[in-house]
Amino acid sequence: MKHVRGCFMLLIFVILMATVQGTDFALADISKITSEASVEEGSGRRVVIVSVAGDVDEAASLVEETIESASIRRLYKEVYGGFSLDLLEEDIPMLEQLSVIARVDDVAIYQPS
Repeated sequence: MKHVRGCFMLLIFVILMATVQGTDFALADISKITSEASVEEGSGRRVVIVSVAGDVDEAASLVEETIESASIRRLYKEVYGGFSLDLLEEDIPMLEQLSVIARVDDVAIYQPS
């Protein structure tokens, strides 16, 4: 339920920004986010977002120490309680097995039509 509430709050924030700043501002930000989240196809790397069981900073440090290919992209402490990272696809099962990781999801990329 906590994740649903966090996603809902993020959606409301995006809608408010589009209303206050105008549609062009919101679409420019969405375009920036999607380009940052994309990984070169065929590279064997993926961008994922994880929920942590405990402290976000400690979990991020443990992941970087444990998984050599992992590169933390952003920490989400206020709304989400997790972080996004770029890592080799083959290292995802190792990430999922860490006790500090509650959930691993692919980053969804949405494009305006």
